[in-house]
Amino acid sequence: MKSTLGRAPLVALAGALVATGLSVGPSPAAVPSASEGLRSAIAFGPAASSARARTTSYTRTRGTSSEPFVLTVTDTRGKIRGRMGGTATQSETLNSKSHDWTRTLEIKIVSASGLAAGGASITTKLTCGKGALRCQPSKAVKGTLRKGKVYTASWTVHSPGDKVVVHRPVPVAAISVIGATPARSTPMTLRGVRCDSVSYLGRPGCVYASWLPTFALSRTDRAIREAAQHVYDAQRRIKGQPGLSTPLHRLTNKSRIGKNRAAVCKKKYPRPKGRSCDEYPMASTREGGKDEARGLSSHRMINAKQNSKAGTRLNQFYGNNRIMDGDGFFAKAT
Repeated sequence: MKSTLGRAPLVALAGALVATGLSVGPSPAAVPSASEGLRSAIAFGPAASSARARTTSYTRTRGTSSEPFVLTVTDTRGKIRGRMGGTATQSETLNSKSHDWTRTLEIKIVSASGLAAGGASITTKLTCGKGALRCQPSKAVKGTLRKGKVYTASWTVHSPGDKVVVHRPVPVAAISVIGATPARSTPMTLRGVRCDSVSYLGRPGCVYASWLPTFALSRTDRAIREAAQHVYDAQRRIKGQPGLSTPLHRLTNKSRIGKNRAAVCKKKYPRPKGRSCDEYPMASTREGGKDEARGLSSHRMINAKQNSKAGTRLNQFYGNNRIMDGDGFFAKAT
């Protein structure tokens, strides 16, 4: 167990990393004396460059953030004596069926000049972040920042316990250029990672709960095409377009689910042979069970096997994306 983490969706790197220690640098003859008062500073994102904005990308179990990285060395008069520039990227790969996941930081250097031309040493650790339980400090990853090279630090993160926990691990880096006083700080982290062990989702797992997944259905899929057609039509009829324009929210209470289904698929409706009643919004959502006469829900008699298959896929979707009670999601029928 190398460290403890928590939940998704990753915000992104920003702010300033720390520079500490001494290692790689220019040749001895070029090393400045300590009396020159040289200082190092590291910045990410807008603090590093206004020319390129930070970019982020998320799914329910994958997060990536990339932004500019700049290291500068200045003297006591504020004159820049060296500069190093590149891109810093953070990524996480979560597992909806495990409390373990991976976190990676990569820094690619594309330019270096002056006192930074000889490179810099870097040591990075991943702190557990606020809310992490029984966290163990991660192993520090040492390396070198040099033009044309990519520094990579990877960690395995573990979330212990049975509770629902949100983690936000933070990389902490120390960077040094020979002859310059190191600077220290941390970049902004990714989205919070939510880990849980709720029984109705089976095995424990972790996701970016703030990223809302989409339950996809296709009208050309023979196994569920009638169910998909109903969702497609209903979403364009029902007020507020739940699931299309606004998210649906999962409901796990079996009694309420039954009442939702009965309220829309009433017993008095005839069920032709081989067909069953399909309701939308789904009975297993908080939006389900609303008054159809007021345009808040829809029912349709569809192929019973297709109805059952669509329900099975919905339950698999809930499990694969760790949709907990109250979690939002979208439904898209194409």
